[in-house]
Amino acid sequence: MKKFLLLAFPALAVISTLLLSCSKEDNGAESIDDYLCFTASLDNSRIGMMASEKMTDMPVLEYSLDGKKWEHLYIGITTVTLSRDESVYFRGNNTSFSYAEGQELKFVYFTMEGMFYAGGKLMSLLDKECKKTTIPNEYCFAYLFKDCKGLIEPPTLTATKLTKACYDGLFYGCVNLETAPELPVTELAEGCYAEMFFGCTKLTDAPRLPATKLVAGCYYKMFGECMNLKSISVSFTEWAPKDATFEWVDKVGDPGVFNCPRELGQLWDKSHIPENFEVKN
Repeated sequence: MKKFLLLAFPALAVISTLLLSCSKEDNGAESIDDYLCFTASLDNSRIGMMASEKMTDMPVLEYSLDGKKWEHLYIGITTVTLSRDESVYFRGNNTSFSYAEGQELKFVYFTMEGMFYAGGKLMSLLDKECKKTTIPNEYCFAYLFKDCKGLIEPPTLTATKLTKACYDGLFYGCVNLETAPELPVTELAEGCYAEMFFGCTKLTDAPRLPATKLVAGCYYKMFGECMNLKSISVSFTEWAPKDATFEWVDKVGDPGVFNCPRELGQLWDKSHIPENFEVKN
């Protein structure tokens, strides 16, 4: 199976801190804990956002250090510097953070220096009130945290309705990600989790996958090169369609445990059950 779209190479830009002369005070969400949040675990940790080369349709975002006073975030310009245990919150009313342009995927992504624990709801980037649970567009959050080596813990994924490739490559290359977010949705979309954790070498336990029916490319290379992964739990009963799990456990470490229904065929290779994994029903 071919990758859905070729990636555009991120543009290089100089990031500087922009202090605005005015700020906005309001609380869109019922609780500050609903907003996407990053807490620094080291002094002088920095976070900002960049965009793919020649990306024209930009999302509009705000950030806050206290969840009350909000500043406009200038993508490619604004960077926030935090001391250890300090936090920054993000929100916006948007429809997507990436879009297809020909055979390329244009996307906005976080940049990090230092180490961060994420919290709150990722959906606060689409809805300031943090009430929406439907992802509106295809590729919506694709590669949002691509190569964020400073990300230790992920935010909460509260969407209950997915779209094509909505989380494609979301944590791609997050080599220090220690835990995966829960993935409770049972009705999948084409390519929804493709390459989602590719290269997350510190991940040891995969999130439970409760969907009983697979769709095209849904788990495509999902855990590829997760060399320390030791536990996978699934609920589907057949390996179909064939491209649903294409190379989804390529170069996964061993030994480990694969929890699955008794009806699922036991095939050991990079597109089925990882080699040297013990099957438990």
